Amino acid sequence: MDNLFYAKTEINGRTVDLVLTEEQVMTGVKTALQNAELVCKMNPGNCWPLEKPNDCPLWKKIFGVCSCNS
Repeated sequence: MDNLFYAKTEINGRTVDLVLTEEQVMTGVKTALQNAELVCKMNPGNCWPLEKPNDCPLWKKIFGVCSCNS
């Protein structure tokens, strides 16, 4: 069985619980990266640069393991 991940979101003012596979999470991350302006609009403190830094792989960036400011 695939790894499953729990997430929560708000749709039309209602909280919705989600259970996603790793593939679904990765698809969501890719979509978010392609729509950074929406991510920043919905959660201003969660913005990231569109250019991927050489020294910080995507997974480390997602989990805040490294400083991706360079």
